[in-house]
Amino acid sequence: MERILHPQAEPLPKNDGLDRTHTTASSYTASSLPLGREIVFVAVVCCAQLTTQAGLGQSLSIAHVIGRSYGVARPEDLAWFLAAYSLTVGTFILVSGRLGDLYGHKRMLVVGYVWFGVWSIVTGLAVYSDVVMFDICRALQGIGPSILLPNGLAILGSTRIDIVGALIGIISLLLINVAWNQAPVAGWQEPYVYILLIIGVLLISAFLYVELRVAKFPLLPLDALESSDIGFVLGCLACGWGSFGVWFYYLWQFYLELRGASPLLATAWICPVAVSGAMAAVATGFLLSRMGPAWTMVAAMSAFFTGITLIATMPIDQTYWAQAFVCVLVITWGMDMSFPAATVILSNAVRKRHQGVAMSLVNTVVNYSISLALGFASTAEVQVNPGGTSKESMLAGYRAALYVGMGLAGTGWLLSLVYLLPFPSLRSRRKSRSPRGDDQAA
Repeated sequence: MERILHPQAEPLPKNDGLDRTHTTASSYTASSLPLGREIVFVAVVCCAQLTTQAGLGQSLSIAHVIGRSYGVARPEDLAWFLAAYSLTVGTFILVSGRLGDLYGHKRMLVVGYVWFGVWSIVTGLAVYSDVVMFDICRALQGIGPSILLPNGLAILGSTRIDIVGALIGIISLLLINVAWNQAPVAGWQEPYVYILLIIGVLLISAFLYVELRVAKFPLLPLDALESSDIGFVLGCLACGWGSFGVWFYYLWQFYLELRGASPLLATAWICPVAVSGAMAAVATGFLLSRMGPAWTMVAAMSAFFTGITLIATMPIDQTYWAQAFVCVLVITWGMDMSFPAATVILSNAVRKRHQGVAMSLVNTVVNYSISLALGFASTAEVQVNPGGTSKESMLAGYRAALYVGMGLAGTGWLLSLVYLLPFPSLRSRRKSRSPRGDDQAA
């Protein structure tokens, strides 16, 4: 890959039609590479996305097998196998992107792959330890993809990092997430659970104060968040992908525990997602150009809500080809439509120099909301089924958790509709931002 280094910030030649500025961070351009190397370059970047999702789902099909090896069977304990990974993926993305600006995106991409590989091995070797060690290893494994995602796309553009803000932000997000996911295991009556939550909320307030008033080079520049569009879009993403996390986890529990499917059979039942996802990826580009990103977001939230509603109301003994098959086909469209729609909306909502921050926020919200929503859902499950092992008891608990997911998806759908309403103040702001010369969306 051709490396372009500039000792000082200076504009690049404008013969490409873009007014760009590069800093001391290294830049890589696929367009200047020979075709073979360009293909490899794109494949490496795509693998960064692939390994992130592979790491998310790799423990689901064998969660009960892993649990039995540790003597753990409670669903709230098994949920940590997924939540611990998503927690660190979502928490460390912003900081990892800044580190890429400091030390080079290619270097950090290599670090991310090495980190992910090493901790994947250690996670496998945790079979010789206990379940706490396994959960810790899953969390450390998730740091690898959090490095890969922003640096694979080289999306951030600042060469300074707000260390104090980064530490406060990371600790606050970790504490809030740990509190919600540990509450179903230990119970809210345990003092350390709600103390962690209180400290996390207080640290969030401290993080906002530092970012807005103290930091010279904030992780989240204030002028990057001035658009009201950002709140709507990130709210939709958090609700939609949170409901997806609940759907993803409890669909597997439904197949494995209530229908008695083997991990291989359950995997086969979920395989249609590949075909539906490919169709959705192709169709989304067409929908964005014809419907616009706002209506595409409404369609995505509708798909999230429909998919999780189908599984929440599904009888145990119903044929696979009824609701189970349909929900796998439908919810994939929510995933594949919401992410690009959010990307387009945020690209239009912020200035060009802040588009990297906006895209990094998208990745953070998507991954963090999956982990946090699992904590909400597990709390509802243990309240309805505090330990029953009969199919009726487990079904009641699973449905309570899935109803939480339905509530999240429904909230996202309502937010997407509110975003479409013609509020005069919002409309005038959007018109004032487009077109805006060199700040137009990519």
